[in-house]
Amino acid sequence: MTGRETTFAVWQSTMCPSYLLHLRKIARFLSLNGWREVPDMDAAEVVLIGACAGFLASFDMFRERMGPLRGAGRRVVVYGCLPKVDPAFYAAETPRDVITIPSRHPERAEGLVDEVTVPFADLPDESAFRPEDTADPDPTRRYVVVQEGCTEHCAYCPHKIGIGSATSRPLEDIVALVERNAAAGARSYYIDGNDSGSWGVDMDPPRVFPELVDALLAAAPQAQLQFGNIAPKWFRVYGQMLADALTHPRITNVKVPIQTTSERLLRLMRRDPFVRGLSPHLSRMRGGNPALRLRTDIIVGLPTETTAELADTLAFVAEHFHRVAVHRFDLHPRTLVARMQIPHLTAEEQDERMRMALAFFAEHPQVDARFDAWDRCALREGGA
Repeated sequence: MTGRETTFAVWQSTMCPSYLLHLRKIARFLSLNGWREVPDMDAAEVVLIGACAGFLASFDMFRERMGPLRGAGRRVVVYGCLPKVDPAFYAAETPRDVITIPSRHPERAEGLVDEVTVPFADLPDESAFRPEDTADPDPTRRYVVVQEGCTEHCAYCPHKIGIGSATSRPLEDIVALVERNAAAGARSYYIDGNDSGSWGVDMDPPRVFPELVDALLAAAPQAQLQFGNIAPKWFRVYGQMLADALTHPRITNVKVPIQTTSERLLRLMRRDPFVRGLSPHLSRMRGGNPALRLRTDIIVGLPTETTAELADTLAFVAEHFHRVAVHRFDLHPRTLVARMQIPHLTAEEQDERMRMALAFFAEHPQVDARFDAWDRCALREGGA
């Protein structure tokens, strides 16, 4: 692609933190190799798009964004999971000469530049979001991605298609990143991954996630730590050792995405059913560290879900968690559940369950319940 004065603009949909950081690293790589980032896509020769496939709404946003770019004379570069999750949709919505960078290979951005003077591999990983990239900006917080990919094979989830199997980052690299940011004034760290608790299981010999927790606490002795995406099954694997590690007084926030408490639904969706087994661990963590805030995700309207199963999930959330992200079930056409011979809830039944969740959390204000913006709007219009 043409040379050293190329202008480019970046647009991203809602992306997983690790891939949003990769997107910013790609932008920094281009800037260091003679390209110039501009804020207005109309003024750019090249548009770099972050393409998430986690929610059906992400596809709608991608289509809307691509509309004015098709036939506009600008080159389009797409980075993210969407091209792999739904190749047919991607081919239909993008120009024939679109350039695609796979989510697990951001280093392929080097192919955009005629003469690479600063190699991608020489750049340190990004660890800070711009204020506009996060709902809770904090200039002293740094984000540390410890692994990518997933060990699960959930029937309803498109992420595994896009991100692949779990791969851990070497402990030495993680510690070096934390220490470098500590020297630059970082006071808190958000430790994340697609399946954070899987860190170490793919190594030879395998290492354990509690070991990583201890190493991070030692590497940043004055900082607060927050952890994202520790699946319930890792509490089954590591037991009290993990709960004790996460009860350290400098750990202030932990996310354990449960999706549902129904063992029937968890097995149907091919997800580890160890959710109710979390209870003693979560209670111990809350009791041992009053400053700790526990977060979770739930999915409302899973195929065959009953109102009794949803009620049980909501009660479990209210008992154990401070914050919950409530997501309506999306039927992705390329996921396994789309091919399973099981009944699905109608849109009206899903709406009923979403209103049930809204009403429940209105009666339990101690839980900070966060609904997808489009769901909240639609439900209010429907009289919730």
